[in-house]
Amino acid sequence: MRRLLGPCVLAAVFFLVNPTTALAQVDTTVPVVAPEPSPVTTTADPTVSTLPPDCTPPKPPDVVFIGRIIDATAGTGRFIVTVIRSDPSKFLTEGRAVDVRIGADVRFLVLNQNYLIAAEHTPDNAFRSKVRQPLPVFGGDLVVGIDDYGPSCPALSDPIVVRNDDGSAIDTGVLTAFLDDRRGIALALIKPMIGVALALIAIWALKRLAIYAAKGLGDILGER
Repeated sequence: MRRLLGPCVLAAVFFLVNPTTALAQVDTTVPVVAPEPSPVTTTADPTVSTLPPDCTPPKPPDVVFIGRIIDATAGTGRFIVTVIRSDPSKFLTEGRAVDVRIGADVRFLVLNQNYLIAAEHTPDNAFRSKVRQPLPVFGGDLVVGIDDYGPSCPALSDPIVVRNDDGSAIDTGVLTAFLDDRRGIALALIKPMIGVALALIAIWALKRLAIYAAKGLGDILGER
């Protein structure tokens, strides 16, 4: 017992004299755990095109303007340029007339009405546009042997097109051209009716004339 008392007294004295050194010998450090790296997230830039490399975007128009159509003959519409929206090459002049080749769809346009025209400039110094978007080939890639292993390109609308001045699509229904011409429809319905009525009147008149002629001839022969 006395043998153990001596070392304990020495340890107590040493601790009281230099407590800092004594505490330093005790490892009280807590291990720091490094935080797990958070997953890296990337945000796609909406302005960057995501078309596959083998897909070709539609050609942008060379001119965009609002014009009032004053004539439509042989598939070409003549417009008076009222507002120029885009014309990098300075093809247009406000207040001047410009011809745009539209094709058979020019029949859907109403004279003296404003339209928003996006057109391309052709090599023969003319402008070309359309009213209706071209329809896809029947069956598309579903047809056996056609682009079985080609890229999957998204269906993008062609910007070279004629629209209403508010940006809406032009009505290209089958009966649109007929319904717009109400006077023509009325005349188309009335003219046959008038023709049939006149024909019936003419037949009745000829019949009565024949009866009168036969009666008069009979009277003449009876007098003899």
